[in-house]
Amino acid sequence: MKIVLISLLTLISSLNIYAQNNAQESLRDPDDKRIPKELIENGDNPILLMFTASWCAPCHYMRNIIFKNEEVSSLLKKYNLIMLDIDTPFGSSLQRYYCDENAVPYYILLDKDQNVLVAQKGANETPGPFAEFLKRGLPQDIAVLRDAVTQTDFDTMTSEDYKAAYSTVNDKVKAKWHFGGEIGANMSNISSSSYNKYKVGYSAMIFARLVSYTSSFTTGLLYNSIGGVSDGAALTLNYIGIPIDAGIKIYKGLQLGAGLAGNYLLTDWSDHTLDYKQYDITLRFNASYQLGHFRISAGYNRGLVNLLKNDLFNSAHNNWFNLSISAML
Repeated sequence: MKIVLISLLTLISSLNIYAQNNAQESLRDPDDKRIPKELIENGDNPILLMFTASWCAPCHYMRNIIFKNEEVSSLLKKYNLIMLDIDTPFGSSLQRYYCDENAVPYYILLDKDQNVLVAQKGANETPGPFAEFLKRGLPQDIAVLRDAVTQTDFDTMTSEDYKAAYSTVNDKVKAKWHFGGEIGANMSNISSSSYNKYKVGYSAMIFARLVSYTSSFTTGLLYNSIGGVSDGAALTLNYIGIPIDAGIKIYKGLQLGAGLAGNYLLTDWSDHTLDYKQYDITLRFNASYQLGHFRISAGYNRGLVNLLKNDLFNSAHNNWFNLSISAML
């Protein structure tokens, strides 16, 4: 249920991480595991490394709920806080060097000479334990800070409070339109017809994609060259269409999607004279993985229209698998 509370948080957090990672990458010497001095604001203070990711809901909860607690905020001011996105080369390199496992959030406390003091894996539900963790990296003579939230306050915070906080955050994470192009290859046949052997084809698309924290909506203009083979004779159907797809993120950059496409037959290349319908409606399923501005997708498409005109007893349907790569702005 706590995975729901985080999405408040995603837009501001992701932009901050993106800006800091750009600065980190430009300063990074790949053979040097030390933190670049340009990222350290106060050389007399210890360092807090926060390994995070834009898709990590507990990371956003820590930064936007726990870090804003009065006691935790006061302790953080005594550190050089450096956030490291593990999906960047810089963050990934330091994660392998400092962390025992690939988990986020992951916190490492270093002294001012960059010696490791103590580490913590995972998020805290309440500020108290994280404040105690931060104190372990500071000189022992620092003044003890007053608890900003009492134990009574902690005890009365229910799961419904967390849900409400997450809901508020989710409302403020604005979806954003992205534009791009896609190219791909497919293996197609026309099922329940003489052209039921698979042939190789290709596809291309220009698209507009509305992306939020966990979901996406895509439409655009799609071109597909599909068909089948029958006893050595090839049939190629060239369609232009408009897809409407919806997707949901299930883990990191992995997304599952489904949708429909309306297609119009532009040309019919075949070794025989055929009388197929000029339109088709396609049911679409896909799985994709987002890598920065690029996405790799694998999908299955099934035509819903009987392509044979005026034939109530026989049917023929487009049927194909595709693999594609897209880039978006």
